[in-house]
Amino acid sequence: MPPPIPQKSHRVPGSEGPTSTCIFRHPASKDSLEVPASRDHYADNVFGMLQESAKKYPDNEFLGRRVYDKATNKFGEYEWITYAEVYDRSLKIGSGLIRLMQRHLSPNADVSTLTKLPLGMYAINRVEWILADYAGVSQGLYTVALYDTLGADSIEYIVNHAEIEILICSLDKVPRLLKLREKLPKLKVIVSMDNFVSNTPDESLPSPFNTSSVTVLKQWAEAVGIALVDLVTVEAMGAEDPVPVRMPKSEDIFCLCYTSGTTGTPKAAMILHKNMDYVQRAVPLVVPEIAYPIMLSYLPLAHIYERFVEVYTMSCGGKIGLYSGNILNVVDDLQMLRPNVLTSVPRMLNRIYDRLVAGTVNAPGLTGMLARRAIADKLAKLEAGQGNKHAFWDALIFRKVRALLGGNLEFVLTGSAPIDKSVLQFLRVCFCCQVTEGWGATESCGLGVANIPEENQAGRVGIPQHGMELKLEDVPDMNYRSTDKPSPRGEMMVRGPCVFGGYYKDERKTSETILEGGWLATGDVGRINEDGTVSIIDRKKNIFKLSQGEYVAPEALENVYGNDSYVQQIFVHGDSLQSSLVGVVVPDLETFVPWAQRVGGNSPESIEALCSNEKVNKALLERLTTIGRKAKLQGYEILKAIKIDHRPFDVETNGILTPTMKLRRNIAAEYYRPDIDAISMARLPFTLVEPSTTGLIVLVFGEDFHVADCTGRVVASTVDGLDGDIAKISSPGKGSIGAVTFSRDASLLAACTSEKSVCIYSTSSWDVVRMHNAEKRVNALAFDPQGEYLLTADKSGDVYRVPTTAEDPSSTQVDKKPEPLLGHVSILCDIAFSYGSRPYVLTCDRDEKLRISKYPTSYNIQAFGLGHKEFVTSVATMQIDPTIAVTGSGDGTVRLWDITSGRLLQTVQLQDVLGKYYADGRAVCGKDTFDDRTTSTERYGVLRVRAVESQRLFVVVVERIPALVVLPFIDGPALGNAKTIDIASPPTDVGVLDNRIIVTYAPDTAGEALDNNELAIALSCSGSNNEMAVDKMLTNALNSIVTTKVDSVPKIPSIFVWGNKMYLERPKGEEEEEEL
Repeated sequence: MPPPIPQKSHRVPGSEGPTSTCIFRHPASKDSLEVPASRDHYADNVFGMLQESAKKYPDNEFLGRRVYDKATNKFGEYEWITYAEVYDRSLKIGSGLIRLMQRHLSPNADVSTLTKLPLGMYAINRVEWILADYAGVSQGLYTVALYDTLGADSIEYIVNHAEIEILICSLDKVPRLLKLREKLPKLKVIVSMDNFVSNTPDESLPSPFNTSSVTVLKQWAEAVGIALVDLVTVEAMGAEDPVPVRMPKSEDIFCLCYTSGTTGTPKAAMILHKNMDYVQRAVPLVVPEIAYPIMLSYLPLAHIYERFVEVYTMSCGGKIGLYSGNILNVVDDLQMLRPNVLTSVPRMLNRIYDRLVAGTVNAPGLTGMLARRAIADKLAKLEAGQGNKHAFWDALIFRKVRALLGGNLEFVLTGSAPIDKSVLQFLRVCFCCQVTEGWGATESCGLGVANIPEENQAGRVGIPQHGMELKLEDVPDMNYRSTDKPSPRGEMMVRGPCVFGGYYKDERKTSETILEGGWLATGDVGRINEDGTVSIIDRKKNIFKLSQGEYVAPEALENVYGNDSYVQQIFVHGDSLQSSLVGVVVPDLETFVPWAQRVGGNSPESIEALCSNEKVNKALLERLTTIGRKAKLQGYEILKAIKIDHRPFDVETNGILTPTMKLRRNIAAEYYRPDIDAISMARLPFTLVEPSTTGLIVLVFGEDFHVADCTGRVVASTVDGLDGDIAKISSPGKGSIGAVTFSRDASLLAACTSEKSVCIYSTSSWDVVRMHNAEKRVNALAFDPQGEYLLTADKSGDVYRVPTTAEDPSSTQVDKKPEPLLGHVSILCDIAFSYGSRPYVLTCDRDEKLRISKYPTSYNIQAFGLGHKEFVTSVATMQIDPTIAVTGSGDGTVRLWDITSGRLLQTVQLQDVLGKYYADGRAVCGKDTFDDRTTSTERYGVLRVRAVESQRLFVVVVERIPALVVLPFIDGPALGNAKTIDIASPPTDVGVLDNRIIVTYAPDTAGEALDNNELAIALSCSGSNNEMAVDKMLTNALNSIVTTKVDSVPKIPSIFVWGNKMYLERPKGEEEEEEL
C-alpha cells in the first residue's frame, strides 16, 4: 500500500457540510486564525502603517520616477523621494484637501465633518497618485479610483454612484471631465497632478499642453462651475494652514474598487483598513525573506492587486519605482530599476515568454541547441522537486535571461487570471527564482490562496493564506461536487480578515456574495488536490452550454490558445444553439505578419489581406488545434473555425475590454456577430468511409467525397477549387452519396446517390468509366471478384449488374439497360461477395433474411440464412475462410453463418456486451440525431460489420453507442469473446485499412466529436491480444480535411445516415417511402 501523501494544508476535523467539503486552513493556522504583526507594525490602518514606516525607515528611498529628457528623447535614471518626505508631503496635501473642501464644498463646515468622504483619483500610476492617496487617508477620506482607460459612460457612472465632489487627475483628463460636466452634478473640484506653473526651466507641462491651454482650461472650468487647481497649490494650502491628522479606524473604508463589469454595471467593493492591515501581516509570509523589496508599479493602481502590493512594499520600507507611462517600455524600466520583486499578470508574462522562447529554444544553431538542452535539464530537475537552480546552465545561459528583467529578481508573483502550466514552469527555469501563482479576488482584497515557497508544481494556486479559511461548495448545474473522487470540486468559499466590507449602496448583491457565517462566494470553481493544494478549474459565472449539453469555460480555453506566439488576443465563443466553438483572434503583428506572408505564398500584403487569406486562416486554426490537443482539451473545446481581425480588443474603440483588460463577452459577441454567424456554419461530417486494398480511403460527406491516401492526404475530390495537387473528380450526380465501393484491385471506384445515379471511376485517372441512372434508388454496391461487373442492390429488392468497361470507347454512357441478376421481395440493405473457389453473392434485406446465391448464376440459390427478427443491415465475409459470413441486424444481434448450408453457427446478443452504455448514460438517447423514440428504450441496431483480415477480427458499429464491438474469429469456426473499444462519439461508419480501423463520427450526438474538427479517428490494431491504439498521425490528418460548410447539419436518421442505403427509420417530416 503506497504511503499517504503529505498534506500541505490543514483539514479542520468534522467541518464537512451536506453540500461542502471540510474547511481548509494554512498549517500555521491550525489552532489559531490570528496572524502576528509583521516587522513590528501594529497600526490597523494604512496611514498608521505609513507613519510607522516613516519612523523606522525615514531615509529609505520610497517613491521613484524617471524624468523624460527632451534633448535625448529618453527617460533618465530614477529619482527618489524618501519615506520621511512622502509622509511630510502627505500631511500637507491632506490638510490642503480639507481646506479646499471648506472653500468650495462646504464653506461653513467644521473640519470634523469633512471626513469619511470619497476622493476621486483618475490617472496612470505616478508618484502624485500615491501621495494624494496617502494624503486623503491622513484625513479619513477614502479613494475612489477610475481606470485611466475608462470611457465616458463608465466615468459618468462611477463619479455619480460614488458621489465624488473632489477629483484628482492628470492634466490630460481635465478636458474629458469638463465635457461631461452636465452629467456630473456632484463634481465641484478638480485637482491636476501636473503643475500649472513651471518654476524651473527643466519643468514643463505634459504635451500637448502649454501655459495658454491651461488658461483656457481654467476659464472653461469656471464657466461650468468647477474649481480647477493644481496639486502644488493644494500642498501649499496645507503647509500654510495644517489640519491635525484624523487617523482612520480599522472598520473605515480605505478605498472603493469598482469591479470590471464584464456582465453588467460595475459594482463598488468596499475595501476596509482592516483588510489592508491583514495584507501587511500575511503577504510577508508568502514572499521569501527580502529585507527591502524593490518593485515596479505598472499594473493599474485602480486594481486591488497593485494596491495591496504597494501597501506591502511600504510596510517593509521597500522602494516603488513608477513605470515611465508606456507599457511598451516596461522592460526598459525593469532594466533601469533592477527590482527584486515582480508582480505581473499572465498577459504580460505570456509576452515575456514568447520573447524568451524565440531567443532560446527556437533560436537557430548552437544557441538554440544549448538552450533546449538547458531547459530540458532544468525542467527535469524542477519537476523532480530539486529546485530551479543549476550552477552550469545558470551561469552560461540564464544569467543573460535574468538580465532582461534587471538581473536582480528574487520573487515573481502572477495573479488576476490563470497562467498556462508550461509558461509557468518555463519562467521558473529561466528566472532562477521563486515564481508563484496565487489566487484572489477584489472582494477578498486580492488575497486568499497562494503557493508555499517550495511549491514547484504547475497548475496549482496553493493553500489558504495565514488566517484564512477555505471550503468548496457544490455546483450541481455544472456537475461539480464536494464528493467527487479522487478530488473534491466546487465553488470556492473563503472566510477571514481579507473579506471586503460589501458592495457600496448594494445590499442585495452584498447578501448574495457574503453568505451566512461570513463566507465569501467567489464564483471561481476549484479543486482540492490530493496534497491539499487548490487548483482553479472553472468560472461559475463565465460559462455556457453547447447544444449537446457540454459546459464550456471559455477563459481557460483562451488562456491555452493565447499561448501561441502569433496570438495577441483571443475570444472564444459558443452558445446553446451550437455544438462547437469558434474564435476571434487578434494576431501579434510582430510575429504574425512574417509568418502569414510565408504561409500565404504571396509578396508582402496588407495586414487586412493577410488576416482574410484563407491559407493563413487554415494554418493558424491548425496551430491552435495542435495547441489544444497538446493541452489535452476535450474535443468539444477545440475551435472549429476562427476569424482573424487585426484590430485589437480595447476599452474605448470597441468596448470589448474592461479597464482591467478583461473581456466583456456580451459586447464581443454582439460586435463580432456577423463574423461569428459566418464562421459558425457547420462542417458536414463524414457519413461513409471506404478503404481499399491499395491504401486509398474514400470519405463521403453529403453530395461530395474526398479520396485520401494511407497517410490521410487528399489526392482527389469532387469538390471544386481545392488547393494543392488534388485531382478533380466529376460528381456522381445529384443527391447525397449513399454507398461507395472499390474493386478488389482498387482500380475502380463506384458511387451511387439518393437520386438514383450510379457512377464508376478509374482510380488511375479519376475519369468516369460509366455513368448510369438506376430505376430505383440504389442502397448498396459491390464489384464482382474479377472487377468486370458492378452489382447494384436497390430499394425494390433487385440486384443488377453493370459492365465496368464502356462498349464505345468514345462514350462514358451505358447504352443498354443493366442486367438483372437476382431479386428479393423487400428492400435490400447490403451486398457482399465471398471469394472462395466458388464465389457467392450475399444479399440481406428488410424482411430479416440473408440470401446466399451462386455467382454468376445467381438464380441458383445456395441457401437462406434465417433467424434474425428484424431487418438485416450489414453482411461481411473473410477471405481466410470463405465458407462463413457475419451479419448484423436491427434486432441487436450479430450472427455467424455457414454460407454453404445457411446454417446458423452462433448468435451474439449485443445487449450483453453494450448494456453498460445505457446503464451509465453513455448511450446517446433523445438527441436530435435520432428519432422520437423514448430515451428509456434500449436499442442495439447494427450499422455496419467489417472484417479485419490481418487480425482475424470482425468490428461492429451499433447505433447510439460510443464504442466499437470487436469479435475475434477463431477456429471452429466461431466468434470469440466480444470486447468493446470506447470512442468519443457514436459513429456513422467504420472502414478497415490493413490493420487500421477508421471510424467516422456524426455531429450533434455526444462527446468529443462534437467540435466538428474531430470527425474521424484511426485505430491501429496489433499483437496477439489485438491491442488497439490511436494512430495519431492518420487521425490528425483525417481531421484536418475540410468538408463542405452548411448552415446546419442535416438530421441523421436512426440506423442509416441520410442518403445512405435507405430510410428504414426516417427523420421526422421525411416523406414516406413509396409502396413497393
